[in-house]
Amino acid sequence: SDRRKNIDLLIGLIEAAKHRLFQLREQLANMKNAATAILEIKEYVSATAVKMGYYVDVAVREPVRNIGLVEEKDVWAHFSKDVTAEQCSAPFKHQLSDFHQYCTGPAMMAFEKIKHIVDLTPLCKLGEESKIATEVDEAVQTRIGLLTYDLQDTQSWLDPFR
Repeated sequence: SDRRKNIDLLIGLIEAAKHRLFQLREQLANMKNAATAILEIKEYVSATAVKMGYYVDVAVREPVRNIGLVEEKDVWAHFSKDVTAEQCSAPFKHQLSDFHQYCTGPAMMAFEKIKHIVDLTPLCKLGEESKIATEVDEAVQTRIGLLTYDLQDTQSWLDPFR
């Protein structure tokens, strides 16, 4: 009877071990299936990334390069960091001076003659000449700064790792 108990106990342990072995085999099969599924997902993600890279090349990088904005281009080489030192600044200031002189001289005298019909004098109420020149230089310099910033930002899209 003791022997029978031991045999029954041993058979029970063997059955439990078989059941546990079956569970472990099932888990191992599930893990192998999961590993296969992960590899397939990686393939799909990789293929999608390649297609996205190709799309960005066609839709973004090529058009940017076609307008001449390549990776090596120094955007500031085409713009001045100090617009007041540029050749075009002096003629503008000369024209501004001429306009100021005309507006405060001959134009104002002509406007006074027809003031009783129509008052054109507000057309020549200008600010100080040097202030206008400074404001124009500042506005041009600001626009250059914004433009070069935008061009450099656009140029950064040429980096394939962006």
